[in-house]
Amino acid sequence: MQALRIALTETAETATPARSFNRAPLHAAVLSDRPAGLVAALAEHDITAIDATPMDLALLVRDAPDMVVIDLDGATMPSRRIALLVAQLGWLRRDLVIAVSRRCAPHVRGFAIDVIFDGDADAETLATRLGEASRLLQHSRLRPVEAAAPAAPVLFQRSARRVSLFR
Repeated sequence: MQALRIALTETAETATPARSFNRAPLHAAVLSDRPAGLVAALAEHDITAIDATPMDLALLVRDAPDMVVIDLDGATMPSRRIALLVAQLGWLRRDLVIAVSRRCAPHVRGFAIDVIFDGDADAETLATRLGEASRLLQHSRLRPVEAAAPAAPVLFQRSARRVSLFR
C-alpha cells in the first residue's frame, strides 16, 4: 500500500506541467496631431496603439485602452472634452495610465498626469519616457484588485415600518 502511494505521488508530480504567466496585451489610445512617432515608440514596448484623433471618441470608450497618450495642440480639441474622455476611460479602467506631452500639459486640467514626455524629442528618448509609462501599467496589473461591494441606491427610500397594525 505504501509503495502504491509513493508511485501515485511521483506520477502526479510529473503530470502537472509548470504554467507560464501570460499577461493580456496592452493597448494605448493616442490623441495626437503627429501620431507616427508615438505609435513607433509604443510599438518598441509591445503596446498596440490606436490613433484616436480622427475617430469617434465613443468607440474609444467601448475599446477601453490601458493607456492614453495625449499630444494635441490646445486648439485641436477643447481641454474639457479631453478631461471628460479621460474621466470616462478612468471609470472603465481603474489603473489607466495617462501620458501627456509638454506642449499639451498646461492646457489639460481635471485629471492626474502620470508621465510627462517631450513630443519633439528623438525616437530613443521618446521610447524611454513611454517605457516608464508601460512599466507603471505593468506594475499596476500585477496587484490584485479587490471586488467593490455594490453601493446603496441613491434614490431608494426606506418606508417607515409599523410595530403593530392596531396602534
